[in-house]
Amino acid sequence: MPADATNADLKWTSSNDKVATVDAQGNVYAAGRGEATITCASADGNASSACKVTVIYTFWQWIIVIILFGWIWYT
Repeated sequence: MPADATNADLKWTSSNDKVATVDAQGNVYAAGRGEATITCASADGNASSACKVTVIYTFWQWIIVIILFGWIWYT
């Protein structure tokens, strides 16, 4: 943020809140598997930037899902 910015307010958004959410400070939180685009835009609309995030399960998370919920697939 330049010191001479006339409006230093930023707006953070997520393209898919079921995958990732973002708070007013830009902290991103995983909510589920998939892809989302996190966008930061200046309040006056003169600048913006975006990045794609991908949320996946780790090996251990897959094991937990299979053990806890695997019985559903076989009933």
